[in-house]
Amino acid sequence: MNKDNLISAVFGILLGFIAGYLMHEVMASRQPPRFAGNAAGAQSPMAGPAGMPDTPPAPQQQQQQEIAAAQERQEIQQLEQFLQEHPNDAQAVRRLGDLNFDLEQWGQARDLYSRFLQLQPGNVDVTSDLGV
Repeated sequence: MNKDNLISAVFGILLGFIAGYLMHEVMASRQPPRFAGNAAGAQSPMAGPAGMPDTPPAPQQQQQQEIAAAQERQEIQQLEQFLQEHPNDAQAVRRLGDLNFDLEQWGQARDLYSRFLQLQPGNVDVTSDLGV
């Protein structure tokens, strides 16, 4: 093998890599990568065209969040009534603290977590939530 053959081989390999890269870029711009529907690779029936994720439209998502918040507020009322009758129920105090935390009612969540830690000291999960 002489010098010219070696230079031609290196040039050919380099040219092949460049052509492959450019072809990949052109194909990716024409058809973006698809999102996996699930572990089996099947696409969700709710998925949009070209494998787009199945996120609900913004108004529907906002409505779902409002419904969830209303359900949490209703659960808060029920737990508050329950705690008036059973003030030392640690699990009800913790659940009420978690609901207030989810609704970003930080002061109430802090007070409830502190109350829970008085009932069950040393609970690491509640201590970390209180720290947050």
